[in-house]
Amino acid sequence: MSRFSRMCCCLAAVSLLSLGGCTRTDEPTRDETAGDIGRPTPTGAIFVKWFTPSPKALPLTPYYEAADALRALGEGTTMAAAIAERDAAIQDFTAECMKERGFTYYPALADPGIAATEEPMDGGQTKLGIPYLPDSLEEVERVGYGVFSPREAGIEPDTPEGELRNAEYRDGLSESAREAYDLALIGYVDVADAQDPDPEACMTLASDEYPVPTVSVVYPDFLFEPLQAVTEAFEVRVTFPENAPPYESYGPYSIRHDPRLDELDGEFSSCVADLADGKWDAGTDINGPVTAGVRIGPDGSKWDFPPDGEVFEDPVPVEHQSLVGSQIEIDIAVIDFKCRQQTDYVKRYAQIVVDAQNKYLEGHKTELDQMLAQIDRLMEGQ
Repeated sequence: MSRFSRMCCCLAAVSLLSLGGCTRTDEPTRDETAGDIGRPTPTGAIFVKWFTPSPKALPLTPYYEAADALRALGEGTTMAAAIAERDAAIQDFTAECMKERGFTYYPALADPGIAATEEPMDGGQTKLGIPYLPDSLEEVERVGYGVFSPREAGIEPDTPEGELRNAEYRDGLSESAREAYDLALIGYVDVADAQDPDPEACMTLASDEYPVPTVSVVYPDFLFEPLQAVTEAFEVRVTFPENAPPYESYGPYSIRHDPRLDELDGEFSSCVADLADGKWDAGTDINGPVTAGVRIGPDGSKWDFPPDGEVFEDPVPVEHQSLVGSQIEIDIAVIDFKCRQQTDYVKRYAQIVVDAQNKYLEGHKTELDQMLAQIDRLMEGQ
């Protein structure tokens, strides 16, 4: 992966989990026999699979199912399609921009198959927002949090042909021409200047011309507005104040306001402390399945960008990416599984979610039912 692509991956990971970075400063123990027991090759995989099916019917599920059924009939698009369309437009724009500046740039598009399967854009309201675990302890002991498709595991697709051709073209330039190429393409030469690139760089102009798609492109307006209100009511917001540590705030209906969740996480944390028994240094601060899953991926308390002016060689070693595919992942997954069972975590967590969603419906059912009625009218016309 090029340093340009790696930079984009880092930014995407930070955006997704609101974490601190993409490069690890300590090296976890890795199970070198992982491939012999049917585990996926860990290179490039940085996240566990999120969202667990709920054992209880969630009150908001029918609204999202109806919206996705309508979308499947052509009302709206999918996020994967919207992102693919944007990526293609950015690549074409960049190629033309670089041509105007006297350079050759080959559009570099990833295999669209990586995003062929897509979860409904439900803001996490139709499943439980905790990492998925296999159903049996035996399977957890074998595969940890599970063996997923490349997209689910976060494994990158093959390097696009255009990216390989661009690297070959750039390598054939003189040193001064390479610097001019980098300035024209990404707006900086020295990685230390990456946070303040030239705003007239081709990639910057392309990103400005084609902004990142939001849920509003996935659903028509009459669907987007009430569903976006749901997301805002339940979401966790991470704020990064100037010269201060980041802090979290929660939407008015977030389950984090429910004292039962603190009690449940307290029981889970005690279970982890008993079972971990100092086995790994992260054991004492895993207070629920969410933090267990975060410990496996790029975790803000253990990861950071390289020191100023330093970059990892290509490719970034897996031990500097995450614990996915390691023995530590299996250790954490096994204790997570046992503590979920000991505390009846999933069922109790689901009840907290059900109660929060019912509370939301008490004050917002009218607008959501109006949305359903409009969906029904459109479906009848198909």
